[in-house]
Amino acid sequence: MKDFHNAYLMTGNLVASIQRLPAVSVMTDINFPMKGRKGMVDWARNSEDKVVIPKGLFVSQSADMEGSPVFILGTVLYKTLGLMLPSPKNHTVVNSKVIAVTVRPEPKSTESHLEIELAHLANGTMNPYCALWDSTIITSGLLLCNDLCTLGTLGGGRSNSVGDVYSNSKLESEKGLLELMRTQTMH
Repeated sequence: MKDFHNAYLMTGNLVASIQRLPAVSVMTDINFPMKGRKGMVDWARNSEDKVVIPKGLFVSQSADMEGSPVFILGTVLYKTLGLMLPSPKNHTVVNSKVIAVTVRPEPKSTESHLEIELAHLANGTMNPYCALWDSTIITSGLLLCNDLCTLGTLGGGRSNSVGDVYSNSKLESEKGLLELMRTQTMH
């Protein structure tokens, strides 16, 4: 796989991957996080949460591009958003881990869809909702999406927070990682 590069970062709160993918090297769907990866943090390895990025997302677009196109794929799985979110005023909580996905150049095809599965962190939340997936599934959500974005399950909770709280130093390093990913995927 000539010119294929993959960088992984794993912390107590996130698993991130930045991949440089020549279109010709994408032979199968891409699964994130890679549960069998050496050093994978337990909370991600044992999680039901995942995103499947279909190979067709890269293949169909490469036919429209000159030369041998190269894609940058950035994915992040957050255990919790902790201090990144403002305190909820209406008792709404994020009731799942959060997955962020970006591909550059942006895919043009809507024939291939991402498959994202997020398990609920707590059962019994009131009025779970998200504008993009069926919130009537009470143990997990399955989403097929056309757009690349950041996703999580929201719900009215019995408490104001779900998950762990992380220190400001971890928060700042995670913000720095996101900025790095944003910079890497823009070029």
